[in-house]
Amino acid sequence: MTFTGAGIGFFVLFLTAFFYGIEVSLLTKSITLVATGIAILVSRWIILKIIPTNETQRADHA
Repeated sequence: MTFTGAGIGFFVLFLTAFFYGIEVSLLTKSITLVATGIAILVSRWIILKIIPTNETQRADHA
């Protein structure tokens, strides 16, 4: 669990440094930020569909 929190923290730090450092217009930065957010949400949805939760496992075994 510790490495998961560290990984998420470093990912946020990387995104912040990346968006601050790139030399493009504000419109391009905002489009990239929205696309990144959508990609993260879609990947979360896919992961939750692939990995069954405890409630789903209990329902299948009962």
